[in-house]
Amino acid sequence: MWKVIFHYGDGSKLTFTGKGKEIPPKLVREYASTYAKSCESAVYQRYPKKDHEPQDFLAMARKEMEVA
Repeated sequence: MWKVIFHYGDGSKLTFTGKGKEIPPKLVREYASTYAKSCESAVYQRYPKKDHEPQDFLAMARKEMEVA
């Protein structure tokens, strides 16, 4: 399981949760182009948390956009 949490300047947040081991590259591109434009930060977290450190989703998305 995984989650992407977007944090916005007004204190709100948006969370997406998915099944599977990792987020598909297609969703990384889609979420980045749709939700990341106006966010202050975004975190990608795989579960279980004890086995996976949180990652900067925006950096992950920039890397994925370079490949695509």
